[in-house]
Amino acid sequence: MLGIPINGKEVGYLEFLTSAMDTEIYNLIFFTDLDGKLLLCTFNCTKKSIDEWSTIAKP
Repeated sequence: MLGIPINGKEVGYLEFLTSAMDTEIYNLIFFTDLDGKLLLCTFNCTKKSIDEWSTIAKP
């Protein structure tokens, strides 16, 4: 797990690959608090699309 500050708030995120029937799936989960509650966001794409999407999707 990694954490980075964004607009004064600490944002944690996880990146990992999971297996699918015919490819691997890139998963990005990031989270922070919002008004004392958990804000959880997810993003995924196929492994072949990682270069196209990971820089856009990362916090």
